[in-house]
Amino acid sequence: MGPANVAALTAKFAEKHRQAHDYLQSEMKRLGLLEENGWSIAEIVRECPGGSELVLRPIHRKLEAPAGLECVVWFIEEQENVGAECMPAVAGAQPRA
Repeated sequence: MGPANVAALTAKFAEKHRQAHDYLQSEMKRLGLLEENGWSIAEIVRECPGGSELVLRPIHRKLEAPAGLECVVWFIEEQENVGAECMPAVAGAQPRA
């Protein structure tokens, strides 16, 4: 992978991350998971076959987030593949104390 590819893949990853973050913020607002009430977005990096994934989820110090609500942004090195997928909260899911 040459320098031009690295720059292009970095830019694509950054754009996918921004889109995922915006989607998650929008869903959190729709569900009433507001920053002023203690909600934020946690970002966790994990390995996946051939690359890495960045998982974005709502988090609160005292409440459990609605089931299923997350975004995953990935980079698969061998394939030079960058992508993202966001999943909405499970229907009817609400924050739990």
